[in-house]
Amino acid sequence: MPQNEPQASPQTRETIAFLTLAATELASVRDLKTLSVTLHRIIREIVAVEFSGIFFLDTDTGAFRLFDSLGFDPEELQEVERTAMQRHPGHVLRTGQMLHVPDVEADTQRQTQDTRRKVRVRSRLFIPFLSEGRCVGTIGLASAQPNSFTELHIAVLQFAGQLAGVVYKNVADSSELRRQMEHIAHQEQELRRLSSPVIEVWERVLALPLIGRMSQQRFELVAENLLQATVAKRAKKVILDLTGIETLEDADTKLLLRLCSAVELLGCRCLLSGISPIVAQSLALSGQSLVKLQTHATLRQALAAAMVGTK
Repeated sequence: MPQNEPQASPQTRETIAFLTLAATELASVRDLKTLSVTLHRIIREIVAVEFSGIFFLDTDTGAFRLFDSLGFDPEELQEVERTAMQRHPGHVLRTGQMLHVPDVEADTQRQTQDTRRKVRVRSRLFIPFLSEGRCVGTIGLASAQPNSFTELHIAVLQFAGQLAGVVYKNVADSSELRRQMEHIAHQEQELRRLSSPVIEVWERVLALPLIGRMSQQRFELVAENLLQATVAKRAKKVILDLTGIETLEDADTKLLLRLCSAVELLGCRCLLSGISPIVAQSLALSGQSLVKLQTHATLRQALAAAMVGTK
């Protein structure tokens, strides 16, 4: 008869089920604080300790920070984070190696450091968090009992540390992507601003050179910048220079005339300059009323007209 395959002990099955659940829970984490709190809660279900702290290299600043802790008062927390690189957490970060002190009082190699706390620490364990072979953090555990950390504890905690390293990379990648997107958005905003600069050419006289197509998005940006500048400078006249526009589509013409109307509503006179024959034809065929528009062949002529009567 075939021999029965060895059956896992109830404790082993429970541990496997717990770690599977932990992996599923950590997979949805998107920031280091949530990762630390979730990981800490999972670890506390594995082993009971009096003190613990989770450290990570901050994905935004690169600083070695304490993201979650247990057992420390507020003053201790500041000291723990400030001196982390000089103590065990920093040692683990630099070496990427686990540090286990089963009994502090029997520690002849001075792997631990005495600290003045209400509860005397007898055993310590520091597990590194590795991401692509690089240590990016650690969890430090301290117990009032000697030999608190069994081989099973260490194995489970090391597995949790591996999960933390994987999640850390995802968080770091997301942070880098967010920084890149913010940088791109800033560059786009700066380019848009530079593409439609509002220039104060004379006291209470503004000029806005327009170049290329007047899309809806660009119209909204141009209108916002121009109207804000009109109010801020208490402008009496605004020159829209069309020298850089070779042709006007019907939609462009409507947006341009809307911009003129918006300026006029603020009690400011709107002047058009640099109108080419093609643009003039487009304006004439638009069907819009052009009676109130004051036009000039060149920007210089528009400036001369704008300065008359402006104080």
